[in-house]
Amino acid sequence: LTLVVWGCHHGQANWPMPDETFLQKFHALADADAEVRCRAAYDVRMSLVNGQVGADELSYSLRRLVRGVQSSRQCARQGFSLALAELLQAFPKELETVLQLVDQTAEIQSGLRAGEQKERLLGRLLVYAAILQAGGLGEKVLGADALSKLGKGLFQIYSARPYMAAAAVSIAGDACVELCRTGQHRNVPEVVSAWGLDKKIEEGSSKEEIDVHIFGLFFVLRVAYEAAKATDTAALKSWPACVRKDAMSGDAAARVAKGMGKFLSGAPLADAMPASLGCFCKWWLRSSRGRETEMWPALEEGLFPEQANMTTLAQAFRGLALLAEGLRDAGEDTEQVEKVLPGLFEKLPRGLGLLLKALAWTKSPAHAAATFAHSRLVGVVSGIRGIQPQAVQQKSGKRKRGQESTERLSSPWPALSDGTRLVILSALQRNEDFSKVPGIFQRQWQQALLAPLAPTAIRTRCLAVIKGPREGADDSDRITAAQMEQLGSHSRAPDEVVLAVLFSFFAKAYFANSGSGGSYSLRSFKASAGLPAMPDNIDDLLVPIASS
Repeated sequence: LTLVVWGCHHGQANWPMPDETFLQKFHALADADAEVRCRAAYDVRMSLVNGQVGADELSYSLRRLVRGVQSSRQCARQGFSLALAELLQAFPKELETVLQLVDQTAEIQSGLRAGEQKERLLGRLLVYAAILQAGGLGEKVLGADALSKLGKGLFQIYSARPYMAAAAVSIAGDACVELCRTGQHRNVPEVVSAWGLDKKIEEGSSKEEIDVHIFGLFFVLRVAYEAAKATDTAALKSWPACVRKDAMSGDAAARVAKGMGKFLSGAPLADAMPASLGCFCKWWLRSSRGRETEMWPALEEGLFPEQANMTTLAQAFRGLALLAEGLRDAGEDTEQVEKVLPGLFEKLPRGLGLLLKALAWTKSPAHAAATFAHSRLVGVVSGIRGIQPQAVQQKSGKRKRGQESTERLSSPWPALSDGTRLVILSALQRNEDFSKVPGIFQRQWQQALLAPLAPTAIRTRCLAVIKGPREGADDSDRITAAQMEQLGSHSRAPDEVVLAVLFSFFAKAYFANSGSGGSYSLRSFKASAGLPAMPDNIDDLLVPIASS
């Protein structure tokens, strides 16, 4: 919401108007209290819009705000950039003036001290962000020269400081998307001309470690290109060649997927994931149809390298969970999401096995990261966004680690189809490490995958369990029994499923699958089980065994 809506909601008339000059409002923009900053930004905007100050104060305000975003005093960067976005939204024709002021006041010179260079780079970055947030690119008031200046400024920030690269690329990508949204496809090359995408993508596609930020910009442009090529082909002729000719054709897509996996497993847990991950997911769903068989194995090779240490595993678990969430977030086409998502459980046997082992071993250094990944993956398949791990109070008063609540933090994703749920459930239960996972985690998967099933899907799953039990595993009978119990006790289970489960349990209890036959003695059974013995005057009950 803009501050105009914020101001109307709070009621401007209810605010006490202190006897302060217009200039004093700029001091409040740096206040540590967010409410004070919002009010000051709103006051600056409304003072200029309503003519409460002279018209020449607009020029002064713009200069003051552009300089203010370069200040490290308290929260000056947040407050001044907020006020600048509000003024640009109210006066969109001043966009070119602001770009000129940036060049004048935040020019990067070779003789500057490192600290001053950082302040100026941050100031430029926040000014560009304010321009984007103000919606100025959609107003079609910037010419080709101004857009080129914007792109060069962002590339300068990207090249100067690695820790600002993600933000600079994100703003550049969002600027291109905004231009495409408003039909300005011809102006996109002006923003990206300074980046040299063709050379960077060609060189990066042949390396194992990729620059995820540059590839993120490529993914944004490729998705926008495919969306626009059916309607505005002529305007796309000047776009970078790597975008027009799809540089990810052939083996390049798998190499980039492996590079993305390496980046995810190497990203420290304390660092936020860049927007490039979401761009990769959007490109994968839209532009990489039919490549699932090669993409998932390549991702696994990068995410879970051989002999990875526990730190790498913890980072890989987080990366895997955020990748799954990125696929759901990017899934405008639910059908395509359901084609890609099951591969995470079917085509990553090593990664899934390591995750389940870390869940089962509570003393593992990567257990906390595995619990986080588990909770997020459960949310992905159940459609509940942002399930958070949370300790649960036991009857004994102790708190058991690894348990979760199903708190819904935001609106859910569209529900997956029963077929997709069954594929994921089958892939999990086929993994030999799934049976070793604590029951609380298994039940969460079952709740996410079994509870929403329709009667037809329950019947299909029951038939599959009866026909195809796991062979060659010591615990196959126990696993099959657990699955049958879940299906038989399901609230939507058809009568034939309930009967099939009961008959299966009865057969397992009273019939032997091999041997020479014989009978079960009830007297011997009660004695071996520690039950009260049968009186001597009562005949023993012998249950015959049918050998097969």
